[in-house]
This record gives sequence, structure tokens and C-alpha cells, in this order.
Amino acid sequence: MKKFIILIFLGLFCLESKALQLEEVNIIQFKKSFEGRIRKKIKDDTHLKKALSSSVNIRVVPICYVDPTKISKHSFYLTEALKIDSTSSFSILKRNDLTTIGHIYYYHSLSYNIGVERNKSNLWEEKMIEEVYKRFSQNLFLVSFSDLDSNRVVGFFQNGNIHFLDRRMTHITDFKDLIVQQNGSLEKYFEVLEFKKRKDDLLTRISSLESAKEILRNDYISYGEAFPEDTLKVLKMLIDEITLATRASEAQRALIQNQILRAKASNTLMTFNDYGVPFYGLEIAPCIKSVLTKGEYFLFLENRELNSWLATKASNRIYKYFSIDKKVPQDQISREFNTYVFGKIN
Repeated sequence: MKKFIILIFLGLFCLESKALQLEEVNIIQFKKSFEGRIRKKIKDDTHLKKALSSSVNIRVVPICYVDPTKISKHSFYLTEALKIDSTSSFSILKRNDLTTIGHIYYYHSLSYNIGVERNKSNLWEEKMIEEVYKRFSQNLFLVSFSDLDSNRVVGFFQNGNIHFLDRRMTHITDFKDLIVQQNGSLEKYFEVLEFKKRKDDLLTRISSLESAKEILRNDYISYGEAFPEDTLKVLKMLIDEITLATRASEAQRALIQNQILRAKASNTLMTFNDYGVPFYGLEIAPCIKSVLTKGEYFLFLENRELNSWLATKASNRIYKYFSIDKKVPQDQISREFNTYVFGKIN
């Protein structure tokens, strides 16, 4: 499929979008291709054929992604930054009182379920799509930034140029304005891209099951759940993580350990509520903040967020291995998981 190009000028103080080029004919061809697949699926599937007729109104909306790796805040050049995902689209199927909205993923076969399926995200997308259909163009597409579905907007063609419509039904004609409205500022957008890049880099650390296992064995929360009695080992793992992120001194390490142990012994710690720093279900952020500087504490929290995210990815990979690849029964997966990762049987 032909690639699509965005001309983006990025200066030291501003970003000016000179042109955003995408051939409308590619959108049309994409839509026709997916519509044909849907109609074939309906024809070949008894359930779908019964639910829908050949006169069903099918609207296929290609999903396009802004490639963050092609956008630089330090230079300006012709960049390939907007591309159609050739395996995915958003669709609306209508037949009198029946409306079906959802995503189509086409890999080896088409997977699509008929029924009234609506969630908050889908409703917003349907509203934007219907608005563009009524006011502007039928050759439209969804634009995703940084793989964040919540930031999707609808792109469409008007007088040969690409325009956008966001969730506030605001008509946007400038790519720079679109980025600012989606993120608040250009600086925040590049900050989001940098954080995403760090996550992508971390994913290389779970390239195998063995490496995923090592991630979990070295994550103080995962280890603490497996060995709840080994408090001092878990505490050392936490302080090592703090040191890695902040280069904490020996004096800081000792103070943090003493603060946590004293607070835990005196039952003065609050229950962890999904924000802060957990330790066996307790919130220990005050103990750490009292020792680290504001800058050091921020660095640690950022690092903790990444480590927690990576541990979740590692855990999901191993669970998938047992549930899908090995087909272990659901009631036995936890036992197999703990044996494989931590060498213990619960």
C-alpha cells in the first residue's frame, strides 16, 4: 500500500504544518476492500445472514496512525508520518432498527460479531463519523496518536486538503493545532512520545519467556506476592529500585528502610489506593518522600510506573503461554505460573 506523507516544519519555537498529503483514492480502495470482506462474511455465515440482509448499509472507516518515530522537534523535513493500518478498520452496519458498531481485524480471516455493541469510546467515534458524513465527506478515516484510542479524531478530505473533526465537533484545518488540542501543548506531545519510546524499548526485555520470568523475579511487588514472609528481601529490592532511579546514598537508603520498618511496626501506614508506592498493600510514599528530594522522588515514581507496566506485560506473556500455548486449565494456571516463575507451589 502506498505510503502517505506529512510535511512538518519544526522550528526551535514553533511547529508549522506546511502540508498534509494523503491520496483519497487509497481511502476509497481500502473501504471497498473491507466492505467486500464483510459482505462475504455475511453471505458465508448462517447467523450473520439471518441477522442482516444484502441491503445492509455498511460504512467502513480506515484506521490511520501517526508514526511518532517520524516526528522530530529538532528538525524539519518531509516525513512519512501518517499511514493506514491495513489490518484494521472501524465500521458501522445499519439495517432499519439494527445498528452494529465495532472494529474489524483482518489477519488470516475476518472476525466480526453482529449485535448492538456500544461502549463510551464507540459512541464518540460514531457521533464524529456521522457528523462528517452529514456535513463534509464520506471518504473519512480515524486518526490515532501514540496508539491512544481516546485521542482519536476523524480525518476527511475537503477541497483536496485533509481536515479533522474532534470529539467536541470542532473543525480543525491545521495539523499543529490538532496536536496541541489533543495534548495541550507541543511540549506535552513530545513528552508523551518520549515516554512511549521508553516503554517500547523496555518491551525488548521480555523477548523470551525466560526474560519475562526474570523481570517478575526482580520486581519487588511480584516477589512480595509470591513470598509474603520475606519482608526484608522485598524491602531491599524496593530500596535497590529507588537507588537505581535516583542514585540514592547509603545514608538515604538506611533512612528509607528505617522509616518504612518503623511505620509498619507502629501501624501508622494507610492502605495503598492505587496511587503512590505500595508495600504489602500499604502506602509507603510518605516514608520515601521524607528522605528523597522532590526531583529524586519524581524520578523514582516515573521509574516505578515503567517497572510496574513492564511487570504486567511480563506476567501477561507468561499467562498467555500457559493458557493458550500450553492450554492449561484456568484453575491450574496460577499454580503453574508460580512454579515456573518463582519455583514454588501454592
